[in-house]
Amino acid sequence: MKRAHTDSATTLSRMFLCAVIATSLAGCGNDESPTPDRRSSDGGRPPSGWLAAVGSDGTLAYTFDDVSWGVTKIADRDLSTVACVGNELGWVAGSAGLVLHTDDGGQSWHQQASGLSADLYAIAFASDPSSGQLYGVVGGGAGALAVTSDGGASYRVTSSGTTATLRAAAMALKSG
Repeated sequence: MKRAHTDSATTLSRMFLCAVIATSLAGCGNDESPTPDRRSSDGGRPPSGWLAAVGSDGTLAYTFDDVSWGVTKIADRDLSTVACVGNELGWVAGSAGLVLHTDDGGQSWHQQASGLSADLYAIAFASDPSSGQLYGVVGGGAGALAVTSDGGASYRVTSSGTTATLRAAAMALKSG
């Protein structure tokens, strides 16, 4: 039993965590019509968002009630980073340029062509409140960097100006 706990702790220590706060973005769950209906474990209102973590061998851990976690394998490669927008939209990135996307809160994942072959360690997405357009950035080894303005349907590889490994990303949209 102790060995299983150690293995689990090792796996979790290799995971990265993303906390998401639900917003009233079009297509995302909200209080009027959560999609799908995810109630808190105590039977109250749905939680404000989902939490997700990724790790080795394509592991995804997730929760919608901040209490119970599910774990599933969504890829055949290591995953290093996760980004979420609202309760339904999410992206993960990992080994050899892998980017996966979900639009159903993690129930299904679809590969996106990042245009990169480096291991990816950084991903971030944001939605423009006025247009609903999804902007994103993904980065990784040797300064690998790609950007998207259509939620990852297409990526544009660009120079980061460095050969250093990029390990974090953030999105901020200009208002007005």
